[in-house]
Amino acid sequence: MGVFNYQALDPRQQASNGTISADSPAMARQSLRDRGLTITNLSEAKSGDGVPFAKLFRRSGGSAEQLPELWRNLAVLLDAGVPLAGALEVCLRQQAGGIQVLVRQLHESVQSGQSFADAVARHQTWVDDLTIAIIRVGEHSGTLAASLAELADFQSRRQAVSSKLKTAFIYPAILSIVGIAVVIFLMTFVVPQLVEVLVSADRALPTPTRILQWISDLLLQHGFLLGAGIAASLVGVFFAVRTDRGQRFFEHLQLSTPVLGELIRKSWVSRISLMLATMLRTDVRFNDAVRLIREGLPHKLYADELRKIEAAIEAGSDIAGPLQGSRLMPPLVVQLLAVGQESGELPKMLEQVRRSYEKEVQIALSRFIAVLEPALILLLAVVIGFVVFATVLPILETTRMVT
Repeated sequence: MGVFNYQALDPRQQASNGTISADSPAMARQSLRDRGLTITNLSEAKSGDGVPFAKLFRRSGGSAEQLPELWRNLAVLLDAGVPLAGALEVCLRQQAGGIQVLVRQLHESVQSGQSFADAVARHQTWVDDLTIAIIRVGEHSGTLAASLAELADFQSRRQAVSSKLKTAFIYPAILSIVGIAVVIFLMTFVVPQLVEVLVSADRALPTPTRILQWISDLLLQHGFLLGAGIAASLVGVFFAVRTDRGQRFFEHLQLSTPVLGELIRKSWVSRISLMLATMLRTDVRFNDAVRLIREGLPHKLYADELRKIEAAIEAGSDIAGPLQGSRLMPPLVVQLLAVGQESGELPKMLEQVRRSYEKEVQIALSRFIAVLEPALILLLAVVIGFVVFATVLPILETTRMVT
């Protein structure tokens, strides 16, 4: 049975749209006609229809912001004794947009006898391997409600951290764009007119003014080529970073950058701790959890650190050994992992790391923004100040000669 998006007019000629399940487009059209609707458009729905692609981790997409609410509602209904198919039907009635298509397809799959984990695994644009593993373990152990509640909390925290990081960079991004636009405007419209007036006076221009004139002429005469060159360079960097070697080089560069490196390091430690703690609380085996996180981690260097842990555990060693002296994992984290492994309370220790480093990320982010914003303002002031100085200098020299 398929799911179809439709647009139609009701008997009062008012627009109506939504989704409908049917074995074929013809049957979908007939069902809509039976409701008294006049069909204007009918198309097969995909689980990502109408939803912006958002990739937080590998193969993670769909309208990710809506998923925690879905898992949480399912957990509440299952905990209250509602069967899974009935819980999905209830959730279907209160969803809209692309996620409604997802819930409808999950409902159809579960009703046809498919396991919930297998049904979810069919929608790789919405979920990642971690989500599938948590749901599968919860389903097999009979603790699906608790697993879905953990999953909802995990995704909510992950989205909250990502949202804070994005929000913090909005002002610096706007400041950078405005600054570049102002400089381009000055160099291509204002400066040429001022320099033309100064040149018409038949006086030798000072060195700063000649430099300004050269930059202005360069932008006016070869601006298109410069823009194309910059665009080509950015495209080249983009494709280079997508290679394994290029990505590792870029990650090394990021982590070596003062202030920014600290922020990135603490952010990834917090994320990995959160994912590990969540999976261990849902009874996923430690090595399986490490493998799933490593395979879905976009950061190559931290994936290498997890590979060390995975290899050490398979060899019967402890967690802390391969991480001693690591530049990516702080000594405090390594020690807490070792204590958690010895005491059998690894999820508890990971939760402590997560809480501690979430606070550290906020502090590091505040420091980074506190450094970045004045640096951008200072850079913009220096550039505009140079333009003003180079423009006013010949006028001042002319005035001094007259006096």
